[in-house]
Amino acid sequence: MDPILQRISQKFKLHESQAAIDASRLKDINPDIILFRATYVTANVPNKNDDLFLLDEIISTIESLPYKPIDLEHKHGEGVPDGQIVGVTLDFGFMDKEGNEVATSDNYTQLTSEQWPPVVDVWVAGLIWAWMYPSVADMLTGTEAAIASRVGVSLHCWFPSFDYGLIRDTKIKIIKRDECTAFLDRHLKVYGGSGWYEGYRIVRVPRRPLWGSCALVKRGANPRSTIHQVISSDQTYVGKEDNLGQQVANTPVDVTSIVKTLVFN
Repeated sequence: MDPILQRISQKFKLHESQAAIDASRLKDINPDIILFRATYVTANVPNKNDDLFLLDEIISTIESLPYKPIDLEHKHGEGVPDGQIVGVTLDFGFMDKEGNEVATSDNYTQLTSEQWPPVVDVWVAGLIWAWMYPSVADMLTGTEAAIASRVGVSLHCWFPSFDYGLIRDTKIKIIKRDECTAFLDRHLKVYGGSGWYEGYRIVRVPRRPLWGSCALVKRGANPRSTIHQVISSDQTYVGKEDNLGQQVANTPVDVTSIVKTLVFN
């Protein structure tokens, strides 16, 4: 049992007694949902879109990640006819590149800069409405390797400004974007450039990103954004028809007597 998902499942308060549920009770009480955990963004490593999210910037706004929509292939928002919201994000935390837990949403603010590894995977935990979207549930069925071959995770965010990162070998120079340096925009891949400038790989460095959604995708910009574990019920929703309506329709009822009983008794 993944201890992180175990902790997340215990945050569900489903009874008047406010008794938290563990993963086994989750399957009995809420068999129509799936919990999953996946890498959402990798800090300090540029992705294939040539965006470089710095750990300090991620930490500054990471509290905006929970309770955001989960969609398919970034199809969401007003005016998207085939957009589907299939779940919601719940929690976040941090791992090193070997998958060892570094911090959770409860204690990450207590770490000093020296305690963070150079590369950090930020994980997201989410909930999928499995019975409402059975095809999505099918994508999240099987071994971790089988799931990874079908689906990954991709982030969506907004940011008010950005700077530039110039990368050569393993060194990164951060260049502030201003009136004197804005000409570098034309070299960024996201704006149609080559992604290179005078022998440096040039990337965009978003500032204060606001995390907007999480997408399930076939191919994401971050190769490390895979789904690590899934908790789901073995139960499958099967709609059943009954003949109660037909029985009632064929049974004569004295409505007057019923009304009198309700009113006068």
